[in-house]
This record gives sequence, C-alpha cells and structure tokens, in this order.
Amino acid sequence: MDIKGYQIIKQISQGPISTAYLGKQISLDRFVLIKRLNPQWLNEADLLERFRREALICARLKHPNIVDIIDVETRPDNLYLVIEYIDGLNLEQLIRRHHPVPFFLIAYITREMLKGLSYAHTQGVIHRDIKPANVMVGRNGRVKIADFGLARSDNLSKISAHGEVVGTPAYMSPEQARVSDLDPRSDLFSLGITCYELAGQPSPFRGNSIVESIEKLLKISPPPLCELRDDIPDWYSEMIAQMLAKKAADRPASAAEILALTEFENLTARQNELAELIQQDLPVKKTKPTMSASSETPPPAKPNNALLRAPLLGLLLLFALIAVSLAAFLNWKKPNSTSQTTQSLQPKASHQNVADSVKTGILHPDSADRSLQTLAKKESEQPQLASKQIDTATGTISENFQSGKEKSTLALGKEKIDRKPDMTANISEQPIPVNAPAQAETLPTARLFVKCTPWANIYIDGKMVDTTPLSEALTIPAGFHTLALKNPEMPALQIFRRELQLSANTIDTLIVNLNSQNTGIGYLDLHVSPWAKVFVNGEYREDTPLQKPLVLSPGKYEIRLENPGYQTWRDSIKIVAREVLTRRIALKK
Repeated sequence: MDIKGYQIIKQISQGPISTAYLGKQISLDRFVLIKRLNPQWLNEADLLERFRREALICARLKHPNIVDIIDVETRPDNLYLVIEYIDGLNLEQLIRRHHPVPFFLIAYITREMLKGLSYAHTQGVIHRDIKPANVMVGRNGRVKIADFGLARSDNLSKISAHGEVVGTPAYMSPEQARVSDLDPRSDLFSLGITCYELAGQPSPFRGNSIVESIEKLLKISPPPLCELRDDIPDWYSEMIAQMLAKKAADRPASAAEILALTEFENLTARQNELAELIQQDLPVKKTKPTMSASSETPPPAKPNNALLRAPLLGLLLLFALIAVSLAAFLNWKKPNSTSQTTQSLQPKASHQNVADSVKTGILHPDSADRSLQTLAKKESEQPQLASKQIDTATGTISENFQSGKEKSTLALGKEKIDRKPDMTANISEQPIPVNAPAQAETLPTARLFVKCTPWANIYIDGKMVDTTPLSEALTIPAGFHTLALKNPEMPALQIFRRELQLSANTIDTLIVNLNSQNTGIGYLDLHVSPWAKVFVNGEYREDTPLQKPLVLSPGKYEIRLENPGYQTWRDSIKIVAREVLTRRIALKK
C-alpha cells in the first residue's frame, strides 16, 4: 500500500472490514495510525459512507481527551483514515495488567473520560460505543477517547436502519438494546460500566452470547462498588450507581453535571503517576538529549581533561595489573583444554541474568520473555504449549435476528462491525481462514448452515467460500463475520449481506429468500418470555414462540402482547422494507 506523504512501517491488526497500520508522517517525522478499508469492500456504498462519516465526525472534535484525526482519503480505490498514534495502552489492557488500579488513579481517569465525553456531547456527537478498549492512555499519562466509527452526529443524516442495534452488548445502555432514540445519557451509562470495570469488577452485563448480555442488561442491577472495594468512597459509588440507572431520566443530565461535583473540582492532577504506571509496560523510549535555544539554564561546564588525565592513567594501569593477575590465576586453576576454558568464562544464563538485563535496559521485555521461555524449556523435559484464547462476547454488533427457535442466536444487521485495532500491539493478527482445521491451540470454531432460494455464492468477510445448496454446515472461527449471498444472475439489489456473531461450539441456521430482497415487505421477530398472544393493530396473529418472523408491510404498528398471568405489554414499532426488526420482551407479573 502506497500513501503519499506517509511511510508504512508494519501492519498492527486486520479485521473483516478494515486493517490498521503503524505508519510515519514524513513531513513531521511522527508516528501515526492508518486505518484502511479492506479492498473487497471498496465497491460497497454504505461502508464507504460510514468511513467518510467517521472522518467528518472526528475532524470536528478537537480536544485533549479525544484521539485526533490527521488526514483522510476518500477516493473509491484507496479509502483510509490517518489517526493520532497513541504510544501506550488501552484501558482494557491497563485494567488487566494493573488490577486493582489505585482509587486516586480511577478518579483521575474517570474525570478525563468525562471531559472528553462532555466536549463531544456539546458538539452534538454521541459515541455509542464507550468501553475500555476504546479509551487510550498514553505514555505521558494522557487519557483519550478513541474510535468514533459508530458515533452519531446531529448534523449528519443517519445510516442505520430503524430497528438496528448498535453498540457492544456488555457496555450498551438499555435504550440501545431496545433500539430507542438515544441522547448523551446513553454514553453516560456505557461510561458507568467502563468505570465499574476500572474499579476491578467485570462488566455485570457480560454474557456468553448477545442474548444473555441483553437480558442481564435489562434485568440486573449490579451491587454498589463501595460494597466490593473498601477504598471506594461513597460519593464515587453513588455516582456510578446513578450513571447505571435503567431509565435515562434517572441518570445525571450530562457529563458536565457530573464534572461539577465538588470531589472532581478538587481532584489533584494525577497525570504523572498514571504515566509512571503505563511506562512499566512499555519498552524504554530512547531519546536524544536536546537543549532548547530559549532555555535559561546554561549547559554544564566541560571537565578539565588535563586535570583528570593523570589520575585516570594511574587507575587504568592498576586495573590492567589486576586483570593480568586474575587471568594467570584462572589458567593455573582450570584444565588446559581451550574449549573448556572458553566455556567456563561464558556467563551462565539464568532467570536473574535476564531480569537484570531488563532492569538496565539492555534487554527488551519482549526479548526477555523469549529468553525466559527458552530457559524454562531447557530446565523441563517436556516443552510448554501456549494456548490462545479470544473473548467473543463483547464485540460490536448491529441488528439481532434469529432463524429457528431451536437454534442459537445470530447477530445480524447493516451496521458496520469491525475488530478494533490495538494501537499498542506489536504483532500483526492474521485472518483465520474459513473451514480451518480444528487444533487445540487455534481459535474456537462455530458452524453455520445456510439455506438460500434460489442458489447463491456464499462470501465470508469478502471471500467466496462455498455455494448453496450446502451438503454440510460451514466451519467458521467463532466471533464476528460479514456474510454475503450473491446470485450472479440476479440484480445487485437482491444481494443479501449481514453481520454475524457466531458462538463457539454451536450450529446456526440462516434461511434467506433472495427473491424477497427487493420487495416492499419487512419482518417482525418477537421473542417473549414466558409466552404471549401477539396482536398487531388490535388483530390477533399467533402465539409465541413464533414459527418464523411475522411478515408486515412497511409502516408503523401497535403491538400488544397478552398472557393471563402477566401484565399486558404494548409498544409502537416501525417496519422497514427488507429489514428484520427483532424484539426480546420479558413480561412482568
């Protein structure tokens, strides 16, 4: 990849939608992060528009607590963003490596995140995906909110179709899960969960699937932080509890209102302490000493070599005599074999040697890890096997859809789904091929069976993998993927494309009729606990669980759910052509 004015240094990460690179801006001699849309999506108008919107939103946000955008290219053949590179850790990494984080740093980081959010909200921007992985902490201790790929701006038209769920299940607000209108208080809920994790507690709404996460989100109220950590003061615990209120009206009105708390106004700046903590996990940064032209401090006087030369010469002669005597003694004590003598003079590798080398800066921590692994292998007769794990329960999703009540849930939708680039990663993540052979040390896999009318070529993350009808289910790495079904004999409007979340060790079934992709009908998929009679505009349709989604013409409808032992549930919905609106309702006694 060639980008004028920038040098590509290495690939940092690759997701199904975009790839992140570490680069250097040649004119200013500084590192940057380059996010480029993968080539297979360059003809997809909706993805191009999302990329452009992210650039427009980020370009208008100039604040010390928000990652800055430097440049953008929107040519159809080469779409990329150039973003400020943060030399540091994201908050997720910091929590994992430094648990428990001291409270004085928790309070400082919280205040900095609130500052960034408050500014974004005053600019009419709602982030919609606040979580620890999207908050960066630099080597200098500066806290910055990153990744506005799902953000919504007041003065930009919406791309998301009505009924699409946008966000990350374990961190989204209840109104996000219900596909309701959002205001800045939705971001405050997500920030409350982020602070809950910062205090050392896992997200109380994290589940093994999207459905489980959303159910926890709507039903569970986590215990106060002051009951889980003795050093968390009551004011902070109460603040987080208010931010996590189920109803937006019960939360603080804005981030600015929270910042006005006396405790935040009187908070001591802790940037230096945070910088010291972050630098423990980063390689030693080599810098050349410089002297500013405007500095009032004069450079130190050079020593007088003439005065030092005589005593230095005497010391050198003394050291030389000691070295000759020591060598003679060693030759007298050791055997005459040259190979044995040479071997005996080599420093013996040990865990302490490696640790000392890291402390003095001679050995990089990554190299130290490899050295320690080599030592462990030599000391043990059986080599250690590394295991790889990936958490697929917290990825960004769009719309929910379910085919077949006995199957597990698929997360589908038109909203862009992308693995967030780890700006501090040193190793590029290579994509896992579809139908990769199962191995103990590889990522967990899921299975997907696709039925399509008429036939279609199946594309996973832009690569064709098979053609329907399938003789057996596809084996795919668990996690998020973009699926497309294309029949070359049919017009482009009848291409089916959705985002999927596949859970490990499950078999999902997706049924698609390409003939209905350009018709004026939509679908309503209801999942009701325990069960209910479904009324649409007062007309009874059927009992849940539904055998398949209800087919409705585009427009607004009044939905009523009745179960004799529970309260009647009512809501207004809007059906959009060619879209599936999914609702999950737990009836109340």
